[in-house]
Amino acid sequence: MRKILIIEDDIALQETICELLEMKEFHVEKASNGIEGLEIASSKVLDLVICDVNMPLMNGYETVKKFRELEHNVHVPFMFLSALSTMGDLRVGMDLGADDFITKPFENNELLKIVNRLLSKYSKLKDREVRLLDALVTDDIYTHSKLKSYEDSMERAKVVQSTIFPTRVELDRLFKEYGLFHSPKEIVSGDFYWARAIDGKKLIAVGDCTGHGIPAALMSMVCSNMLSICVDHFNLQRPKEILDRVNDLVSDFMSSGNVTLSDGMDIALCSIDYENNTMLFSGAKQPIYIISDHVKINISDHIKSIFDNAYFYKIKGGIGSIGFSDYENEIEEHIIELNKGDQVYITSDGFCDQFGGENDKKYKVKRFVDLIQKTYKKPMCDQEKEFENSFLEWKGENEHTDDVTIFSLKF
Repeated sequence: MRKILIIEDDIALQETICELLEMKEFHVEKASNGIEGLEIASSKVLDLVICDVNMPLMNGYETVKKFRELEHNVHVPFMFLSALSTMGDLRVGMDLGADDFITKPFENNELLKIVNRLLSKYSKLKDREVRLLDALVTDDIYTHSKLKSYEDSMERAKVVQSTIFPTRVELDRLFKEYGLFHSPKEIVSGDFYWARAIDGKKLIAVGDCTGHGIPAALMSMVCSNMLSICVDHFNLQRPKEILDRVNDLVSDFMSSGNVTLSDGMDIALCSIDYENNTMLFSGAKQPIYIISDHVKINISDHIKSIFDNAYFYKIKGGIGSIGFSDYENEIEEHIIELNKGDQVYITSDGFCDQFGGENDKKYKVKRFVDLIQKTYKKPMCDQEKEFENSFLEWKGENEHTDDVTIFSLKF
């Protein structure tokens, strides 16, 4: 049953209107002034208000103004009932939020006609709001369902991609002291790490494929598998010959079919010979960093800084990426003599490219070198935690800029 509030200080007229509306099966609430009317309106859901203009305590104009401030009554029809009948009176009422105006005296049919018209208009408005709300709820449910399906698919993709990563147990068998910090930008990663043992040598690589998310993750799986093929099936052992062959395989793969893709991989690949205390390194647009207490003659021109009687080396990779036509055998192979206690750091560019800090700037290589200098005397597992904590502190509330991978080991 629709509820109508009558605010009228003429009790006889109030009762007349009440009887008229109740005969038409409306539920009627009554008030003799604006203050009483607002008390009723604040606690009840109404469908229409019929209000006199000239009343004691609070007139109709003040009443409609305060009535519209009640959130649940913003769209409820409000009509004035008054002896005032000039156009100016009508305009004042409309400007304050009234929907219609009827002058005294009036015919019952005229009043009912206006009442029915306002109620019909309000009913259509409520129906439209209900349909809109239903549509929003339906759309929200659909969107949530699609998002949940997408997240489930991404989590499944993460599980699939994880099969290309060596497990901690496998890494423990290969390296005595090491650290690994791997933090994808999204659920799946364009960065990957890869390891193998062959003929007494330990191979370790960190790759960074173009982009991030699903496309980069697919590319990482391709490139990781290409490394495995080169070692397991072509029996290649030296980093340069492995990367040269990987480049050929990836280039052929990316240009097969009718479409040539411009995706590739930056990578650092090391082969560590623990018996002969040597390491071979080759890289494509990706360096490695070494800290040693010894001057290494064959790479002495790569010394970048000296601190605490330790020498910090940065050995750059080639300038071309794997999978691009401009590669042209630009990769070099560096032979590095290792001493007990030497530490090697292999990293993608995601850590140094992360935006953050007080001025929302990139972390950059210099700050990364300072971090290594501050932490290199700690055990490798503690350094791993330092990398993670420093990254998260720098990142703060900023978006994760890129995939991040740091593999560090102590010889």
